[in-house]
Amino acid sequence: MRLDYRALWAACIALAAVWPLPPARGQQEGPIRPKPDTAAAQTGEQSTEDATKPPEGDGKDTRLALKDIQRLRHERVSPEQVVENVAEQGRAFEVTAEVAGELRRLGFRPAQIDAIKDSSSEPLVPGKWLTTSDEQRNQILKEMKQVAIKSKAAIEPMESQHVTLWAAKETQKTYLRDVQKLEKFFHTKCAEPIRSGLDKRSTHIVLLKDHAEYQAWCRAMFDLFGERFDEKDNPGGNAEFRSRALKGWELNWWASDWWHFSAISVGEVSPEWARREVAANVGGMCFVQLAGPPRCDPLETGFADSAEAAVAGWPSVMYSKRNYHEEDRNLGADSRAWVLLVEQRMAMHRATPLGKLLEMDTHNMLQPHFAEGWTLVGLLNKQPVKFGKLLLAIREGDSELKAIEKVYGWDEKKLTQQWRAYVMGQGKKAVRNPD
Repeated sequence: MRLDYRALWAACIALAAVWPLPPARGQQEGPIRPKPDTAAAQTGEQSTEDATKPPEGDGKDTRLALKDIQRLRHERVSPEQVVENVAEQGRAFEVTAEVAGELRRLGFRPAQIDAIKDSSSEPLVPGKWLTTSDEQRNQILKEMKQVAIKSKAAIEPMESQHVTLWAAKETQKTYLRDVQKLEKFFHTKCAEPIRSGLDKRSTHIVLLKDHAEYQAWCRAMFDLFGERFDEKDNPGGNAEFRSRALKGWELNWWASDWWHFSAISVGEVSPEWARREVAANVGGMCFVQLAGPPRCDPLETGFADSAEAAVAGWPSVMYSKRNYHEEDRNLGADSRAWVLLVEQRMAMHRATPLGKLLEMDTHNMLQPHFAEGWTLVGLLNKQPVKFGKLLLAIREGDSELKAIEKVYGWDEKKLTQQWRAYVMGQGKKAVRNPD
């Protein structure tokens, strides 16, 4: 049979016209990928994916290009959600003056354009900067499952990107929303290592419905892993710690080198306070797991309170570390906004010298010191990239003052000047906007 080459050539041209071109670098075939483990979060199933490494896949660049953003806006995805997508997937373009103009045309506000400009060019990898191994994180998850089973508490796991929430189904959604709001804050407002943050296999919030269920969970934890809570040569202190934990309503593991869970009896506190505790504890775990062993100092508590403020609007949570046979301390109950409290202390020349403040811990801190720590973290976190580097400098063993001078270039005198100016400026804002 004779082949009609003219007809064959015409067919090839027609086929080429409708065949899709391969995606350009920085673009992605099909819809934007969902957040990792969205299905797991809906079903409560646990993922054992190695969160310490970037996804291997087939080598495709999944970062967002400007064309992706144009397409998302054409599909009526909100600018706010697009900023979050860029923070998670990375940015594959430079924000030049021309690009900024295009983003304005697409409906992005100046702050959102700045957020895109400041976003990383690398995809977010939960837990990327943690010092724990993949095996250690899987082991922690396994142990948390064992405690849940042994306690017979009516709780199920539900995952966010960075945290596993253990709670009854009717309780999960309220607190999961707060955790996700905090994670979004880390993704869009913070630099590495905070941006990639925690790994859900090694970060757990446990919400128990009442005191009986809380006690059952604590006893299961002590029965299975109680030796990790013990201090050597301190049997009286160890027994007292268990007794106090069982009488209380919250158990955090501030171990010598780790903090990976917080158990709260939500039925014994107001819903508002429980939400604040959850946010502060996630923030505290983030600081500890990234910066190293718990110091329980004003930078650590200040970061935890900043996390609480990101969810609830203002901080109020204070931790108290107690020694053997020590009575509960009155930490203070000044009802003013913390920034106003610190501003007044500065005006009266009563603010704690920063060298002294950064040597304190929750064994001797009172409300003014928590407030001072929170405002100091607020100052330092105005420069997100440097604040991320500060956590890593602390992890390397530098003292807080030395690490601040190393990263920011401020000695104690200069740091105090910057702190005072920041507090006075924030105080004026609080007076103008009391809510």
